[in-house]
Amino acid sequence: MHHYTTHQKIVFVSDVHLRDQFDPNVARLSECLNRLADKVDAIYILGDLFDFWISAGCVHTHSKILSSLRDITRRCPIYFMPGNRDFFMTPALCRRFGMKKIPDPYTIQHGDKRILLTHGDLLCTSDRSYQLMRRILQNSLIKGLHAIIPSRIITFLTRKIQSACRQSKRRKPPQRMQADDATVRTWFQRYQPDVLIYGHVHVPNHYCLFDTGACGEVIVLDTWDNQANYCLVAETSPMLVSDSSVT
Repeated sequence: MHHYTTHQKIVFVSDVHLRDQFDPNVARLSECLNRLADKVDAIYILGDLFDFWISAGCVHTHSKILSSLRDITRRCPIYFMPGNRDFFMTPALCRRFGMKKIPDPYTIQHGDKRILLTHGDLLCTSDRSYQLMRRILQNSLIKGLHAIIPSRIITFLTRKIQSACRQSKRRKPPQRMQADDATVRTWFQRYQPDVLIYGHVHVPNHYCLFDTGACGEVIVLDTWDNQANYCLVAETSPMLVSDSSVT
């Protein structure tokens, strides 16, 4: 667990979905984090930094942002939590570019506040077909096979899975792809956080949860496909920031 004093500032970013080094959000994210790096004490990326990451070969595809992140980590630590699109990012690759990989979920302490971090897809338990696919793709056997199967085959299979997921998503009611309220309450009861921060669902929100054994703040980050945004935790209450200064 990482510990921070009340006076320290922390930034959380999720779902940037960078497609390649020509994606306009590469410059937006780099500008945003470079500006924040001199003002905050840590940056947490809560998954889906990349729209598609299957192997070390993606380093070339995303060379610009990885180089920028490495430069930023010389001034401010960056912690990377994998999402459902970039869970093949290894700890070694994160270290290569100055970042430290953290598990999902992960808890930090900020002053007297316990903050629970997750990418967010684990909360979407109403979407049973997605949860089954997640368990299959992210189990240790698949990760072991991923290390030895040629990257061109992995790329082909991943593209097929992505296409099937997009078609399946169109057929699902939107509510099924959101965080399940009962699951959120269960996480508050299990982990006892004061604040829960996540992304994945692409619907920004900030609300207070009041329930028996489950009380605290919930902050949901938006995707950068919609807007440049982050969560800032400082001395005051955590806040969602829409970064309009990033163009």
